[in-house]
Amino acid sequence: MLELAFGPPEQAGLGLWRLEADTDPRNAASLRLLERLGFRREGLVRERWCVAGEWSDSAMYGLLAKEWTASQAGIQSEPRRKAGDA
Repeated sequence: MLELAFGPPEQAGLGLWRLEADTDPRNAASLRLLERLGFRREGLVRERWCVAGEWSDSAMYGLLAKEWTASQAGIQSEPRRKAGDA
């Protein structure tokens, strides 16, 4: 999905400059996933949503195309591991 978002239009990408994500800061799994993908925490919006009568905060994350490109260059330069390698 991130390749599609940041890829150039001539290669069927959207050519986006930036992606944003917001999630409930109590959702640890979502926070870990965003950080593993390279998103950076940019702030907290207090009492943003009212869900089932409870006001919830939003943790705001952002990822720039240049950060994604740099992280992918590092991944592609590492040798691939085979199953069973330590």
